[in-house]
Amino acid sequence: NDWVYFAAALAFLDKIGFETVRERIFELSGQLREGLRGAGFQLIADTFPSHSTGITVCEKPGTPSHEIVAYLRENRVVAAERLGRIRLAPHIYISPDQIDEVIRLLSGC
Repeated sequence: NDWVYFAAALAFLDKIGFETVRERIFELSGQLREGLRGAGFQLIADTFPSHSTGITVCEKPGTPSHEIVAYLRENRVVAAERLGRIRLAPHIYISPDQIDEVIRLLSGC
């Protein structure tokens, strides 16, 4: 039953603290965004900072987003194309080294 897994996930998040989760996600997203800027990607900015999320949306001028998403998936990176842009959403179980690897992959695009 999916509710059992959902309840377990909520219990885990409650145990480590929702604020800890939020801070970790923002830390990883910040690292990702900084690396993307350095790799020539344009970030689609959050216009409501008080409601910001860890989701990162970007595009690489001159390169179709669907090609970049396919490349990331071939390299075992979870990404999605939304409205012609690349969507990445790191979570607490992702390491800074994994973010660096994504940036390395995207630097070649």
